[in-house]
Amino acid sequence: SYVAAQLTQLMTTSLKTSQEFNIIAFSDTANAWKPGVVPVTAANIQNAVQFVSSLRAGGGTGMLNALNTAFADPNALGVYLLSDGQPTDAS
Repeated sequence: SYVAAQLTQLMTTSLKTSQEFNIIAFSDTANAWKPGVVPVTAANIQNAVQFVSSLRAGGGTGMLNALNTAFADPNALGVYLLSDGQPTDAS
């Protein structure tokens, strides 16, 4: 999918080893790839790319729930939001 391709490109070209990251997949619900941010390592990037490649579009576009999930991690310093649609939840 377009979002998976864009996220894979972002992870492989923009993240630096001094950073940490996580992925929040969302539709009607939000689900984190990991319980919290993890270091940028080759193994984590490879695992994240596999996770992203397994995602399929479907359901709603619950952006607010995804953002709330992301910012619930006290170690998250920023968020990239990639979506394939308009929000379907309260904003």
